[in-house]
Amino acid sequence: MTSRGLAAVLLRRWYLVLLGAVLTVAGTYATTHRPGVYWTGYEVVLLAPSERYYVNKLEDPHYELAPLAGVFVRQWNESHPGLLTASAETRLYGEGERSAVQVRMSNQGSQWKPLYPSPAIDVQVVDTSPELVAERSAETLAQIEDLLRTTQDAAGVSAAWRIVPLQSPSAPDVSYHGGSRVRAAGASGVLGVSITFAGVWWLDRRLRRRQPSTAALAPADTRAEVPSW
Repeated sequence: MTSRGLAAVLLRRWYLVLLGAVLTVAGTYATTHRPGVYWTGYEVVLLAPSERYYVNKLEDPHYELAPLAGVFVRQWNESHPGLLTASAETRLYGEGERSAVQVRMSNQGSQWKPLYPSPAIDVQVVDTSPELVAERSAETLAQIEDLLRTTQDAAGVSAAWRIVPLQSPSAPDVSYHGGSRVRAAGASGVLGVSITFAGVWWLDRRLRRRQPSTAALAPADTRAEVPSW
């Protein structure tokens, strides 16, 4: 269809265009005035048991704890693993979540080739208020610590050889994220206009196909022809 033909359709079905415009404006207002969310994030680093000659296990590690950290992450998530993203900097609010907790390994690779070189468990919490975020963050940390403790208790690990979880940072900040209203308005407007134009064109074709032709509506001439003598 040419631009002139589309313009003719839009003029002919102006009432549908008006309905689409109203819905587009309503949708744009809803997306641009949606309240933001609060977010916090930290890492739980697994520390190996300290020895007299090797006190700093982060600087000079003698144990490969990254696989063990992955086991704890899988146990915490059970049958609901986190989304494997292309970047380790991806945040929960960027994924569209408004009330969620995410526990995953800190991926230093990519989406297609993940790499987990350090025993760092990435924890993110997002919710609608800072109080909820702080509460769920503390609960998640307590659950991870309890998981490490019960697992080592079941394995009979002595106190001198226990793995210790370290929260980093120790007091994570809670920040507010509201998104970009300009981008939201632009995306909503373009989507609304596109759907309106496509919908009007499709409905116009459907309505025109249902209209009977003029020839079919015309009454048949049943009078017999009278020959001329």
